[in-house]
Formats: sequence, C-alpha cells, structure tokens
Amino acid sequence: MVGIPIPGQVHLSFSGVVGFLIEGCSFLEADGGTTISLGSSGTIRGCMFDGQSITGTSFGPGSSLLVEGCTYRNQSHVTELRSSDSVLTVRNTSIESVSDCSYIVSSVQSLSIQDSDLAAGDRGVVWVNDCSLTPPMHLDFTNNYWGTADPPAIAGMIWDRNDSESVCRYVDFEPFRTESTPVERTSLSDLKSLFR
Repeated sequence: MVGIPIPGQVHLSFSGVVGFLIEGCSFLEADGGTTISLGSSGTIRGCMFDGQSITGTSFGPGSSLLVEGCTYRNQSHVTELRSSDSVLTVRNTSIESVSDCSYIVSSVQSLSIQDSDLAAGDRGVVWVNDCSLTPPMHLDFTNNYWGTADPPAIAGMIWDRNDSESVCRYVDFEPFRTESTPVERTSLSDLKSLFR
C-alpha cells in the first residue's frame, strides 16, 4: 500500500520517466492516485485505486500508458485526457463507482479501452469536451461491460459527436459485453510465492 499524501497531492507523479512499472499497489484517498506527464511512458498493472477525490490517473502531454488488471472505486472520474499527443490503453480493468464519469476526453492521439467494466456517474460513462477545431476521430470503447445489454441505454451514457457537432470525437462501443469481465489481479504474495 502506498502512503496517504497530504490533501491536494497525488501518491505518485512521473514527469519525463520512460519505462516505469507500477504493480500490485493500493492507492487510497488523496486528490489523485498517479500523475503521468511530459513524455512519460509505462504500465500500471494489478493496482487498486480507492477514494481519490479528483482522479485516479491524471494523464498529460506526450505520455503513453498501459493500465491492465486494475480496479478503480470511489472516484470523481478515473482519467482525464487533455493532450493531443498522448496514448492510453486500458485492458481488463474494473471501474466500480464514479461520481462524475469514468473518462473525460478533451484531446488524445489514441485511446483504447478493452475488456473492462465501466461505471456511470452524473455525466454518464464517457464525456467528450467540445473540441470543434480538431478533425473528428473515433475512440475505441468496444468489448466492455456497461452495466446493461441495451444499445440505446449505452449510447445514453456517452456524450460525443453524436450528441453535438461541437464535439470532435465519436465513442465506438459496439460490440460490447453483456456481462461483467473478470479482472485478473497479481498480488505481491503471488509474486513472492514464485521465488520460494
């Protein structure tokens, strides 16, 4: 478990760090779990984010991140993307509860969320901010569980170009899963047992 920082801070912040790996950690409370920015790249695997008041993972300019096998709960939102040269891939991750929405997208180079459980907040699951000066592009949210198997209900949890021409992103959600996706976690005790 990572210690709880003072209010107004995050647990871990990477700026210009290439090839980092965060694995098997629990991030409890604080404003944010991790901040990835300024050309950083790496992987967050098998971690728990619980009780962040702003965001689990803040994601900044020129960064590339793989999130795999993690759980997010009690978040305002999981990730906010604001940089046109950032790349985010999320696989096999469970978002259990958010107050605002799971993902806020202003700008991104590439975004792929796959084989994950998504949670709706006050603004739904995915909220794309106005960005009319950027050419339209598609965000890959296919093969996820949205809490329902009803396509119109899923579409109602998304704010994208289908809702306003001032928004420059389409959120592609079909095909989708009709039931929850098991999240595979690697615990530190499992890792230690390999070396006994």
